[in-house]
Amino acid sequence: MPALAVTTQHNDNWRTGANLAETALNTSNVRPGGFGKLFSRSVDGYLYTQPLYVSQVDIPRVGSRNVVYVATMHNSVYAFDADDPHATNPLWKVSLGPPCPLPDPNIGRGNNYHDIAVEVGVVSTPVIAPDTNTLYVVAFTKDPDNTYHHQLHALDLTTGAEKFGGPVPFAATVPGTGQGSVNGQITFASHLQIQRSALTLANGRVYAAFASYGDSGPYHGWVFGFDATTLRQTGVFNTTPDLGLGGIWQAGQGLAVDDAGCLYFMTGNGPYPGSPWHDPNGTDLHGSVIKLTPDLKVADWFAPYNVHDLDNYDQDLGSAGPLLI
Repeated sequence: MPALAVTTQHNDNWRTGANLAETALNTSNVRPGGFGKLFSRSVDGYLYTQPLYVSQVDIPRVGSRNVVYVATMHNSVYAFDADDPHATNPLWKVSLGPPCPLPDPNIGRGNNYHDIAVEVGVVSTPVIAPDTNTLYVVAFTKDPDNTYHHQLHALDLTTGAEKFGGPVPFAATVPGTGQGSVNGQITFASHLQIQRSALTLANGRVYAAFASYGDSGPYHGWVFGFDATTLRQTGVFNTTPDLGLGGIWQAGQGLAVDDAGCLYFMTGNGPYPGSPWHDPNGTDLHGSVIKLTPDLKVADWFAPYNVHDLDNYDQDLGSAGPLLI
């Protein structure tokens, strides 16, 4: 394990944002006159992701460096020297395919969708496995034939090269009679689903969660799991198989994980008017806090008593993710 690393959104899987091992910053040097931006770097697209950091990375033909990793909406991933103000060129840079330019007739509400500017590429914060020197990142692409894809990439921390036979696509079909279903089945559709929530690494798996572009349906909340070393898909969970909506945005926060490996997250918006709000068996979970087992089975859930009213005023849960204490 490197001496210092920020390998996931908000520093740990409890999503605390805390660094309890800080040694350099203290009350004597964090002052207005001597604390602030050290230098900046130019990249090719907007950043919706949190930069990650690993120390003492052995870069080929360069040597050991402390490295900052950045992913952009142009589907580019950069590795920058974290210390040298004059090292303006990246240690490496890779492209993960063509992003989707906006406006796009099939994204959100077409020309009326303005929540994201310019293009959609890497929206979620990646996650790093220091023990295998791997950075996992999800890219959204639009091909020349007007097809859309989400793909999970596993990149070598030292070179940016693809690992474990990646990338692999996100694909799933689950039983359900909800929005967008055909003959009792719901199929994941990349152009309807945004991968906003940060990636989570736990239980030897990489987890990715989905919501929608501007509540434009038909859509559902989804959670996918992949084996971290083979990239084999290990499971999938749909939040609303017999209704609709229930997206997992969390303002970009990743799924939280407890010491038993269970996952926690929040879902937003409820279904179309006149629909029931929750299945009593817990199979359709809007406006809820949900706990899943490591293999993506429902372990528990909670919804506020006034979930209907919260959704009517667009004050539903899901504007942030849970913090474990």
